[in-house]
Amino acid sequence: MTWAVFQRNAYQAARSWGMAPSEFWRLPVADWWAELDWHIAETRRLKLLADEAKGGGKKTGSAFTAAQWEDARRKHREKMAKK
Repeated sequence: MTWAVFQRNAYQAARSWGMAPSEFWRLPVADWWAELDWHIAETRRLKLLADEAKGGGKKTGSAFTAAQWEDARRKHREKMAKK
């Protein structure tokens, strides 16, 4: 990756964070990396909170717990047995 390509990608990332062009061009490279690290950590934190809010686990992404699935299966079996 050339410096020009890095600058363009860094600029686009900073703009997506709501940073003004003048702010970006005054920002030292080390500060940009710190800002990037913060945005990555914040994105991961928000994703984890969203997964927890859905009630599902991180592994399955399911909105239902294992106990809820088992209860639904039991009720379905009972319903099918009555037919």
